[in-house]
Amino acid sequence: MRVAIAVDKNDLSAVIPGKYEQASALLIVETDTMQIVDFTRDLSAEKMEELGCEVLLCGDMYDPDRFEAVAACGITRQKAGGMTAKQAVKELLRYHLPYITDFVGGTGCGAHEGECTGDCASCELSDCHDRECTGDCATCSVENCEAHHD
Repeated sequence: MRVAIAVDKNDLSAVIPGKYEQASALLIVETDTMQIVDFTRDLSAEKMEELGCEVLLCGDMYDPDRFEAVAACGITRQKAGGMTAKQAVKELLRYHLPYITDFVGGTGCGAHEGECTGDCASCELSDCHDRECTGDCATCSVENCEAHHD
């Protein structure tokens, strides 16, 4: 799987800033091999999509337009601010990184801190519960889905 990592330098030791908007580049890493496959100063969602990225590892997202653009490309956002790129990939593969389900200050599920707890019962989206539960409040749509998290 390819991931985009919001950083400032072309190195797996680069630290991910606490805010996505503070990053000046994207490090593209193939998680199966931990190899850097690209480094770009183009932080656009379109560039991530063009490079085949499935996930963006970054700090909190404050810019609603950037958040929406990444989400519209179907790229999952996961919070890794303060970690090195290498640490973040390892934590991603262990399923230890929280989802970023909304920009900070948004009105969706992530508005409470920009991350999903995986507990749809605490999800703040009123229309979140109509289909199959994914454990991701941003996409959860099961009625009474909290029963699925036991």
